[in-house]
Parts: sequence; C-alpha cells; structure tokens
Amino acid sequence: MDSLSRSWYLQQCERALSRKNGDEFQDFFATVMELSFPRDFQRVRPYGNRGDLKCDGYQKSTETVFQVYAPRAIKLANLAAKVQADFDGALKHWAGRMQNWAFVHNDPAGLPADICRVLRDLEKKAEHIGTEVWDPNHLQSLVLELAGEHLARLFGPAPTLPIIDSLGFDRLRPVLINVKRQEPPPQTDIRPVSVEKLDANAFSAPVVDLLRIGRRKDALVGALLAGWPEPAFGEELAEAFRRRYAELKGGGLAADEVFGELQRFAGGAEVVRNPAYQAAVLAVLAYFFERCDIFEDRAQEEAP
Repeated sequence: MDSLSRSWYLQQCERALSRKNGDEFQDFFATVMELSFPRDFQRVRPYGNRGDLKCDGYQKSTETVFQVYAPRAIKLANLAAKVQADFDGALKHWAGRMQNWAFVHNDPAGLPADICRVLRDLEKKAEHIGTEVWDPNHLQSLVLELAGEHLARLFGPAPTLPIIDSLGFDRLRPVLINVKRQEPPPQTDIRPVSVEKLDANAFSAPVVDLLRIGRRKDALVGALLAGWPEPAFGEELAEAFRRRYAELKGGGLAADEVFGELQRFAGGAEVVRNPAYQAAVLAVLAYFFERCDIFEDRAQEEAP
C-alpha cells in the first residue's frame, strides 16, 4: 500500500467512524474485528426475547465482552443508566466467561465527564473484571493494520501513485463535465482567498496528503482547461466549486467533511468505485483548491 492509498483509506476510515451511528456503527465495528481477529472475535446479534445478553461482540482469547455505543443523539442520564445496566447485565449473563468488558464508542471529542465517572465506578465495583474504553483512535489503528484486500472490502478500491501518475486527459474530462452539470446552490457572497491555504485549515494529515499528491497533475488539468473549446469553461467550474463550498461551509461542516463532500460533488457516485476516477477527482479538486475560493485563508483572516 503506497502513500496515496494509505491516505485515502485513512480518510475513508475517519469518515466512517464519524458518520456511522447505531446499528450501522455496530456492524462496522464487528466487521473490523472479524477481519482483525479471525476465528477469535464473534459477532453477536439479538435473538427474540433473549436479546443479546448485554453483549455486542465477544473475543474468545481474552474473554472480552464488547458493548458498542454510537447513539445519534446523547442524553446523558439515559446513557449513564444504560452503561450501568449493560455492565451489570454482562456480569450476570457472562459469569465465568468474562474477564474483560470493553466500552466502544465513536465520539472523536471523547466521553462526557459523567460517563467517565460511571466507568471508573464500574472498575471499583468489579475489581476482578478488566474494563477498557475503545475510542475512534483505537479502531482506526486496527483498520490501518488490515491487509489491502480487507481495506478494499471495507471501503472499496483506493487510488495509487501509479494510477495518478498515469492520468491523462481522458480521465480528467468526465470529472470536469460532471462538475459543470451540477445544480448550482443559491447565490451566496464569496470572499476572495489566496493560494497559500494548507496551513490555514484544520485539515487532518490524510487530507493534506491527498491535496499534495493531487497537485502532481496540476499542469495536466491546467493544460486541459486551456485547450477547452469553451473559453469560459474553467471559470464556470471554479464558480461551481466556490458556490458548493459556501453552501457546505454554511452548514457548519468541519474542513475534512467539506473536503469529502466536494469529492462527491466533483465525482458523483462513481468516485467510490473506480480508483482511476478517484485519482482524477483528486487532481481536479487540488487544482481548484489552489485557484479559487475553496476553504479558508489565514492571511486574509489575520489582516488588520
């Protein structure tokens, strides 16, 4: 797996961890564990009025019972009561089969202090049971240790450096045309920005890498636009990106989320299935990132 594929998969993993809730996140967790610990981790599903016996997954070698939490909205009192009830239920149903109990969550900001206190009280309550908290960073580490074919199963095929280096006009043209076809959002006031912007955004490391690698084809995208039969085509695309960015930014999304949405804006549904198309989208997005009003500009924000 080269640097482009790794950054691509890291971006997809971060997006999955932040966006999946409820049963969808539990299923994602179970799949990651099955791929990471084959023949050791067991996926658990509810059965009739027996439910799941307070267990969302079980690791035989460590006798660990996992409880997975990713509610769409947190109500603190309800969550604290559920954590307590799940732990007590696991002690009852898995007596003699549970040496460890793990609380798995997908909140990148961490847990509320009240939940941390509940978890600490559980440790004191059952000193013979080890308790753990698995946060998004723990799951991300497991994902990045997976083999390439397992990552492809989770997120689809990824672009590679040879793919982006071999891009030609034929791969770039459909991306540019797709952007032009997008419905423009309502008129929004747009601030002008400079081209020195990477450090002005709270991008994660994988997004920074994707933009830098995408710039390998900067000259190719520029040449294609320069030779386009419609002279105004390039500026029309830049305006489409500006307006889509303003719409996304107005929705309160973080920089990485905006970047992901712009990937889908440029590539459509095809971007998740075709590595060569993914590479072309990165090249186009990196080109317009450097030339139009996408993302923030620290120099202007800090000017007196």
